[in-house]
Amino acid sequence: MCTKGMNCRQWKHLLDEASFSLSLQHPNVIRTYQFVREADGTVYSIMEYCEKDLFTVVQEGSLTAEDIDRLYFQLLSGIAYLHDVAHVAHRDMKLDNLCVDEDGNLKIIDFGCSSTFDPLAPAQTRGVDVWATAVIYLAMVSGHFPWEVAKSEDPNYALYLKYHGRVIDHWLPKDKAANPLIKQMLMIDPAMRPTVDELMHDPWVASLEERFGHAKSRTSSTVSKTTLIGLAQTTKQQELTGIYTHPNSSTSTVSSGLSLSSGY
Repeated sequence: MCTKGMNCRQWKHLLDEASFSLSLQHPNVIRTYQFVREADGTVYSIMEYCEKDLFTVVQEGSLTAEDIDRLYFQLLSGIAYLHDVAHVAHRDMKLDNLCVDEDGNLKIIDFGCSSTFDPLAPAQTRGVDVWATAVIYLAMVSGHFPWEVAKSEDPNYALYLKYHGRVIDHWLPKDKAANPLIKQMLMIDPAMRPTVDELMHDPWVASLEERFGHAKSRTSSTVSKTTLIGLAQTTKQQELTGIYTHPNSSTSTVSSGLSLSSGY
């Protein structure tokens, strides 16, 4: 991303996203190590390496029922961390914003639309993530999206508005254990959707936790050993500012563990 010509609001948005990304630490949330700003104004983020996004994986048609259940449980675990621990609503959850690493673990990425929320605020403030997660599950199971856009102009969504549960039964058989929960997650009124905490206590999700909850998620990283050594050798003054210049270059860097002010 090029930051030249950015106004104060755009720059604050970038710093907010950087702050989100650097502070998040969960096996199913992408780990961001640094934000690097080059002399020409281009900003790069250095993060874990993931081979594919979930959209590509679904399109390949190689997911087994076991894979779907495991990846979906990892998705719910990541969202539970975002909502209940970080108090962050992602607000742009979709197949393209979910990646799979070389060990087959799901990682939530792209916090450009995210926002923090008051834990005491009404649950509907993060109900959009619950809705999107249900749509993702239907896409993983069927290989297709139930509708292109959730607007009455979309014929498939118009059918859903008219028939609700019967449409879900078409995509997800009634005898599927996930069927009742997915129907709740896709309630039109956000206030009627379960919270992530309620999702995690659902009998079906609890069964997924029994099967996959104790598996360790291993991660890989694009950061080279040289880069990690360079981070470890950051001076105390650099740690306090949060933005520093690499030796022999004019590159400004923000890295995890360093303070990042959004007041610029």
